[in-house]
Amino acid sequence: MNPRLALASIAACLLGVMVWTHGAESQGALTLEEAIGIALENNYAILTSQEAVAEAEHRRRSAFADFLPKLKVESAFTSLSEVPSTTQSATPAIPVFMNPGNPWLGPNPLQPIGFIPPRPEVSVDIAHRDSWTARGSATQPLFTGGALLNRYRAAQIGVESTQTTLARLKQDISLQVVQAYFNVLNSMELKKVADQAVKLLENQRDVSQEFFNVGMIPKNDLLRTEVQLAQRIREQTNAANAIEAAKAQFNLILQRPIQTAVELEDILSYEPISFDLEEGIRQAHERRLELKEASLKVASDERVAKVVASAFYPQIQLTFNAFKSEGTSASAGLTEGWSVVAGATWTFWEWGKTREDVAAAKNQVRRDQYALALLKDQIAVEVKNAFLVLTAAEKNIVTARKAVEQAQEAFRMNQERYKEQVGTITEVLDAQTQLTQAQTDYYNALSNYNVAKAALYRAMGLPVYKSP
Repeated sequence: MNPRLALASIAACLLGVMVWTHGAESQGALTLEEAIGIALENNYAILTSQEAVAEAEHRRRSAFADFLPKLKVESAFTSLSEVPSTTQSATPAIPVFMNPGNPWLGPNPLQPIGFIPPRPEVSVDIAHRDSWTARGSATQPLFTGGALLNRYRAAQIGVESTQTTLARLKQDISLQVVQAYFNVLNSMELKKVADQAVKLLENQRDVSQEFFNVGMIPKNDLLRTEVQLAQRIREQTNAANAIEAAKAQFNLILQRPIQTAVELEDILSYEPISFDLEEGIRQAHERRLELKEASLKVASDERVAKVVASAFYPQIQLTFNAFKSEGTSASAGLTEGWSVVAGATWTFWEWGKTREDVAAAKNQVRRDQYALALLKDQIAVEVKNAFLVLTAAEKNIVTARKAVEQAQEAFRMNQERYKEQVGTITEVLDAQTQLTQAQTDYYNALSNYNVAKAALYRAMGLPVYKSP
């Protein structure tokens, strides 16, 4: 065999193994942490908020640029179709006499010694056909009454505020992922309950069919079993559809195609936690990003009020100018120079306009302070409500688990009694319905508990999910 062909075959086999291994790994169960990571990376709301952070950073840099001198350049080039001119009138010859005070010029000082020649009427250009000018200036603000500084501080607060909003949004999306994740797991467990109910009723139908064949029960008992079975089959179909709907919603939150296969790690379990309500409220007041957002809004409005108040003060700036021109006039030739100008502008009377604007800005600050205080109370209530929901869900788990055990035993006993013909089919069917309901209640309570625990963490400002 050709050695090169053999090496190529071995390489192809290795590549196939690597591809198969990668595919096997990619088909593994998706953990809740991985699902949250995917959602935070792909979610459109997160991407939009990231753009808002970038926008705020650009605005901060723009506000910082106002501290620096502004450079400006102006230039112009002019070309005339006709050169403007003026006419100078003619002049006669002008005699030049001797200076009588100079003895070296001879004894007759009034005799002319020469003439300035006459000049005819001429046309003189007053500009060049082509001319250009260039001007440059640098303007540095010296005093603005704090307007530039407070605008920059407000822009800094804007950056921090958008970053806080992004972090809060990530918490909200994470909670949505937790809810969707456990909804899928719960739907799958309810499907198993529906499958079990169908299987139990199919066995019961077979028993009833045998009893009917030998004349031990009336036709009505067999029909009632078949009706109950048909109802459970419909519930089984609904449970299967509920799984697909839950998976589609899960993919939607992760911003994946809704037909993407979903395989999740089964973490639908009961993990008790210890919790102190007063400590939870204290942590919420320290950690909740909504409170930080509200505090930043108060700080931003305070800066805006100071910017408005800067109108009480003069605006002082220093300007350096340099200019150069050529051909602007027939006699000017090349001109250039520079100048330094220190200027001040002060609008000192506007009939109380600035005073009213400052008062309105301060009103906005107080409104935001009141909203912040109200938000603190609302968060305390939110933590308490989340705690009550979690406590109720925890109690429901214990109650539902005991109800499942009792329903299983009741169904077994009634089924045995029916086989011994000391019980009725009604008792068997009722016991099976109660068993299905108890199992459904148990898994719903289990799912509600895990979601309520995540909601409590969210209300406290903590990560919504902690690995056991």
